Amino acid sequence: MAAARTRAHGDAVRVIFLGPPGAGKGTQAARLAAHLGVPKISTGEMLRTAIANDTPLGREARPLMDEGHLVPDGLLVALIGERTAQADCRVGYVLDGFPRTLPQARGLEQMPGGDPRGFTVFDFVNPGLLGSAREFAAFAKRLAARPHRPFEPLRELVRPYVLRRLKTDRSVIADLPDKTEVRAFCALTRKQAALYQQAVQELERRLVARDRSDWQGRFDEAGVPAGAILDVKQAFEDPQVRHLGMAAPVPKPGGGELRLVGPAIRLSRTPARMKRAMGGAGEHNDEILRDLGYSQAEVERLRTEKVI
Repeated sequence: MAAARTRAHGDAVRVIFLGPPGAGKGTQAARLAAHLGVPKISTGEMLRTAIANDTPLGREARPLMDEGHLVPDGLLVALIGERTAQADCRVGYVLDGFPRTLPQARGLEQMPGGDPRGFTVFDFVNPGLLGSAREFAAFAKRLAARPHRPFEPLRELVRPYVLRRLKTDRSVIADLPDKTEVRAFCALTRKQAALYQQAVQELERRLVARDRSDWQGRFDEAGVPAGAILDVKQAFEDPQVRHLGMAAPVPKPGGGELRLVGPAIRLSRTPARMKRAMGGAGEHNDEILRDLGYSQAEVERLRTEKVI
């Protein structure tokens, strides 16, 4: 209502929706933006768009998001500043989930029109994933009575948040590696497992209705990153592999030729080439032992004694 009154007086409408994931702020922000005729701005959507369009900010954010890290406040502030400066934001905008931190709020305040007094803020209050202290105590007591792995449900509940915390906050673990992986398997009920199997079968039925080249063309047109899985023979016969000369024929022990994967790095002045295939078992015993100082007679004696 406050946002609607602001628009009625002819001023730019600037609204902020805050709240935890799943609180409903995105849905309500989209509805209000459509009602007021202003753009809804979500940092997640903007990051995905910037990455898809290969913008400088998108190229900076891509490796961070690929590794599951939080995007730095400075980058998000720059992204919001760039977006709110566009023409469609002159009449106002709705921010979905921004700012989330104090540095982000300060960055917003420094933008044109960023005076906090000019915003209407909707804060979706969430009592918390674990409820009140009393509710959590009762929950923990019920878990403790479980006969097998009693606190597993609690661990599953908080693991995504703990993992994100570990991956982004060096004050928790200073020497944490850049990439942290946790293997997790989703337990399905009988009904869920049956529905999953039906979905797999339906997908298989649809996939076999067209050949591989047809699907590849459709995926390319739709912008879906996909590639056919080739066996060894198909890989060596692939037109691109043949054109780039990635398969190098080399003499095979005992006669004939063997095609192997060629050098990965190619230099114009000093091109690498494959001279021969890997030797068979014991093929180079004589040369190696002679290099180690054994005479030919000693090598023959080792062979007679079946040492080599």
